[in-house]
Amino acid sequence: MNAALGNADLAARTAALGKVRLRPGVEIVGQVSADNPTGNLTVRGDLDLSGYRYGPQANRNDPLRRGFGESAALVLRAAGDLSIYGSINDGFAPPPANPDESGWMLGETADANTLRITPLGGDIVVPIDDRCARRHRAAGGDAAGRPPAAGGGHGAAGSRHPRRRHRAGCGQPAAAAVAAGCR
Repeated sequence: MNAALGNADLAARTAALGKVRLRPGVEIVGQVSADNPTGNLTVRGDLDLSGYRYGPQANRNDPLRRGFGESAALVLRAAGDLSIYGSINDGFAPPPANPDESGWMLGETADANTLRITPLGGDIVVPIDDRCARRHRAAGGDAAGRPPAAGGGHGAAGSRHPRRRHRAGCGQPAAAAVAAGCR
């Protein structure tokens, strides 16, 4: 880069471009092939591109200059599904630490020494709003959205839900609530 910036001939040729800027970039394509019959493209983990800016003000070795300069172009295309499990950042600084950086997993203890992992997939629905909490509050539950105590609401005799221990909050045992979502 320093050689390009110091090249007077290159500077004279690019000066004629005026407001037009050339940007380096990369295009990553997931094509259908023998190795990838579905054409899917998956990004697993975070891509921090904030240290890869370019231009006269950019200096990737100086933390105080991180984010200066121009960002490059990144294009991700897939003939099939494009799945991004993480974040892609070309901002002014690395993304902040996040407790979910190691991914999400559902676990259940098989015995005292074994943890069986149930990965999140397309068939598992995790509610993203507070419909369950609103419904439980309306049925007499507490402000945290927990279902009402036995004797009223979900656990009452004659209700459509038989009396049982509510561990997940949606009137279903924990495993069923995660698998079925909030009904």
